[in-house]
Amino acid sequence: MIDFLKRFALFFVIFYVVLLVFAPDPSQKQTLDDTEILVESSYTIGNMIEIGLQNNTDAPLIVAAETCETAAIQVHQYKNGEWNFLPNACIKNIELAPGENKMISIDKIMYEEYKETGEYKVVVQYESKKYEETFALSEAGFFKQIWIVFVYQPIYNLLIWFVTLLPNHSLGWSIIMLTIFVRLLLFIPNHKALKSQQELQKIQPILEKLKAKHKDSPQKLSEETMKVWKKHKVNPLGSCLPMLFQMPVLLAIFFVLKQGLSSYNVVFLYPFFQDFSYELMQTQFYILDLQSMGTWYLAIVVGLLQMWQIRLSMAKTNDKKAVIDVNAEGNIMQDQMKMMNMMMQYVLPIMMMFFVSSLPAGVGIYWGVSTLFGIVQNIIIKRSLAKA
Repeated sequence: MIDFLKRFALFFVIFYVVLLVFAPDPSQKQTLDDTEILVESSYTIGNMIEIGLQNNTDAPLIVAAETCETAAIQVHQYKNGEWNFLPNACIKNIELAPGENKMISIDKIMYEEYKETGEYKVVVQYESKKYEETFALSEAGFFKQIWIVFVYQPIYNLLIWFVTLLPNHSLGWSIIMLTIFVRLLLFIPNHKALKSQQELQKIQPILEKLKAKHKDSPQKLSEETMKVWKKHKVNPLGSCLPMLFQMPVLLAIFFVLKQGLSSYNVVFLYPFFQDFSYELMQTQFYILDLQSMGTWYLAIVVGLLQMWQIRLSMAKTNDKKAVIDVNAEGNIMQDQMKMMNMMMQYVLPIMMMFFVSSLPAGVGIYWGVSTLFGIVQNIIIKRSLAKA
């Protein structure tokens, strides 16, 4: 169980670190009496460019314009030492209810005509008010280029390919097909990892006995543990690799669903998908909006699946073969293991529920189907080992 906890913790620590690396930069905000403007300080080409507007008044904010020169939102580019108005980069109309917060995307109008790196300025104007925020547009760095070319782009295009194959262009079934494809691709390393995990559980009583015997000699304990691993051909680190392989896929699906399913992202499509129409994609999957956050009922289902998987991964400490020693120290160690198993059985699924509820529902679909696939694979391995 401790091995499972280590793998679980390692997976999510790395996931969040990578998420922070690739997440957008902190935003700039102008806090005003009647309006708040939110613009990120920098973007890389291909990322979603959004402007956040908050109406802090008790009256609706409605602005309508006929031309870009009088538009509510304009974009200017800093070039040749001065700010140049971009005539086609504007949002002519905005409408905000009292207290409403809205994110307005300008990436499509930017990327269709202006893909130059440099400094830009967003101008928000209505009535006699005029507010400005600057942002930088740059090429992706070396590591981000590696991420895009070798991880994000293949996953993105594979998902779009599944969308084109399915009737009604269902995104939900495409995510399920992508999940099964990834799990089949990782089937052999996953199989070896799960088998290694089961073998590790078998020798757990021996390892616990060694801990009790060499509790005052860490070096001796380490040597004896290595001997046991070598004798039984067990690699405790082998079970970590499949989770690490899945992490880039999970990250890619997160970013695809969060900010990739719109026509401005055509820049990431391979040439044979350039004519794909995003308007045909069905993002509603039965009762789920796959791009929406906070889908609590999906989070509960994924949490229950995670609990099932943990139960399969736990060693049976009540088995007679798992008795470590008959003395008081052995009983205490068994009691501690039982307590840890019980805690992990409920704590980790709750953590997973909060995790899934904070992400787009499509990510939850991926993780739920992937977990279910792992459960079936785990059951098959257990039965095959039992027969052996």
